[in-house]
Amino acid sequence: MMKKDPKISWFAAILAVLAAMLCRQVDTGNLFLDKLSVIVRSFIYIGLFTGWGFYLKRRIITNGHFSILSLLLAVWCSGF
Repeated sequence: MMKKDPKISWFAAILAVLAAMLCRQVDTGNLFLDKLSVIVRSFIYIGLFTGWGFYLKRRIITNGHFSILSLLLAVWCSGF
């Protein structure tokens, strides 16, 4: 199995953040496009959080600690 180049992963993450920033700056005056940019930005953020979670699960955290961290992150993101 080939190893992934970490530069590609970092480039994809930076590109996703830049795309989310661009979606935030969109102001077309068209209600549909404005709402679409908000939805796309939300999906980008969800994808980044998911990728970060997979990275942590593979590299750093054991299964017991990962489930606790996932619960804390879900509570924190929900604004509880």
